[in-house]
Amino acid sequence: VLSCKTPCVPKLKYYYRQLGRMAAVLSLVSDFSLIILGGKLKRRERLSARLGDVLSYLYLASAVLKYYHDFGTEEEDLPHVHWCLQFCLHQIQKAFLEFFRNFPIRFLGLGFRWLAFPYGHSYAYPKDSLEGHLANLMQKPSPFRDRLTQYCYLSKDHNDIVAHLEFTLNKMLDCKDILVKLETAVKKGIIPKSVDMKTKIKSALVAKVLKKEEAHLLQIFEEARTKALRVDEFSEEQLTGK
Repeated sequence: VLSCKTPCVPKLKYYYRQLGRMAAVLSLVSDFSLIILGGKLKRRERLSARLGDVLSYLYLASAVLKYYHDFGTEEEDLPHVHWCLQFCLHQIQKAFLEFFRNFPIRFLGLGFRWLAFPYGHSYAYPKDSLEGHLANLMQKPSPFRDRLTQYCYLSKDHNDIVAHLEFTLNKMLDCKDILVKLETAVKKGIIPKSVDMKTKIKSALVAKVLKKEEAHLLQIFEEARTKALRVDEFSEEQLTGK
């Protein structure tokens, strides 16, 4: 993948170039390190492991690019690709900097660092805004999510935790507009604020904020949500505030 001179997607051209550059730096640094240290490089396991980390993240980044290429370069997949490649480049930089800092011949370590990153740190960790965007995308069905989970076994038994989480997610999506309506009524003071969800639903019915069908859907979601949050350390009474 890294040998492609002309990337299929112009938006990813930067990543192709940077990964190709990091691969070239890894080759050069590895060769010089072997020439200078010889067998000592293998015995310095923490040092050689960092070169292994660089190689691993280069492989992972290449796999991301290939996956994106093989599945049709969908525009909706780009945020995921950006996050993965930014994360891999950041980890590559981190491993390289630790390798250079701990190189036994100090001036050579500084030389390697200048060669790899002449302008200082080049790759930042993915921004919180991008991670937030991905979190929102993962909370709703999409072709990308279907592709990632196509080989995951999903039981039809709601007692299975994974199946129940999927069921709860779908119920949350069904109630999305109803939840907004309920929250708006709470803000306006029509419904009490400091009460549990069941009480809010009953109050919304009395105040005619929700229809019976909407209240029923919301009740199903609340029961599913409570079950999904339940763990061995807490009883249902503790979770619901009874």
